[in-house]
Amino acid sequence: MESSVPRWLQSTAAIGWRLLILGAVIWGATIVLAELRVLVIPAILSLFVGCLATPVSHRLRARGFGRLPTTLTVFVATALLFTGVVWFISAQIANSVDEINESIDEATVQITDWLGDGPFGLTEARIDELVDQARQAITDNSDGLIGGLAGGAATVLEVITGFLLMLVFAFFIIKDGDRFWSWLVEFVREGEHRERVERIGQRSWSTLRNYLGGTALVGLADAVLIGIGLPILGVPLVVPLALLVFFGAFFPLIGATLSGAVAVLVALATVGVAQALILFGIVLAVQRLEGDILMPILIGKAVDMHPLLIIVALTIGFIVAGLIGGFLAVPILAVGIVIVKDYAVPPGGVELSDPEAISD
Repeated sequence: MESSVPRWLQSTAAIGWRLLILGAVIWGATIVLAELRVLVIPAILSLFVGCLATPVSHRLRARGFGRLPTTLTVFVATALLFTGVVWFISAQIANSVDEINESIDEATVQITDWLGDGPFGLTEARIDELVDQARQAITDNSDGLIGGLAGGAATVLEVITGFLLMLVFAFFIIKDGDRFWSWLVEFVREGEHRERVERIGQRSWSTLRNYLGGTALVGLADAVLIGIGLPILGVPLVVPLALLVFFGAFFPLIGATLSGAVAVLVALATVGVAQALILFGIVLAVQRLEGDILMPILIGKAVDMHPLLIIVALTIGFIVAGLIGGFLAVPILAVGIVIVKDYAVPPGGVELSDPEAISD
């Protein structure tokens, strides 16, 4: 007997309950990973370190160096480089944070005065109301954005533990990453499934390497180009602002906008409106250069995703794990897209998006 339920409703219901189950699984996995963040975040960060360090390790091994000496050399060099960079950045920020805050406060006052005296003609009461609303919004969302970084001794202990775990994980990834991957693949049944797992692993590793290396080069180019314009315009705090621009590149779309806005606000407070407008134009030009030329060349298709997906991923990352979550969100999404695309290939190996191959 034929069902009286329309076929379209049956199909919709079938898809709907599957999506509900999938959403519940993803939400549950997110909660578990968030609870295990002391272990999960260092593991992921160590993969990033391994992506950048293993090519050097492989070159040294190809020239006859042993596995352990090569690992120790690369690991110690990477650790020293990382420590030096962190020390330099911390020193620059510590020496300039008060001056940056003062510059931003002065810029805020100038903008407030302009809103009252300029074409908008806002009353002082209305301006104060808008400022209070903005401050309240920042206060309400600050815990989610920074991930509770100021949580006291427990947070400090968690950060130290995570850093030590990251060092241990990174050491073994550099030393035995290829062996560990081969051991994991042996648990997959031989044939098409093992080939798929190996292919996904290679593509994911390549995606991470391309994303991290390409993003670092993009951030360096942005920092250099904007950093050249800052002293020419007479803007102070050149090194801290350039560093802010560099790290902003690791938060696609959002980071570049926020770091550029801070630089313009500092210019507005210290050297005037004309120079701030010129710097604003420089920031826009650099961002266009980044989006149209640098990212396609340096990153390629490693982050080939719609901007809406990037914004959603960044939002989820900030909510789940604060700044570290925002940093990890896009590369994790990029790897997820690699996996989804691979499973979109039919058994014959022809991609569904390739009309010429399908026609053959």
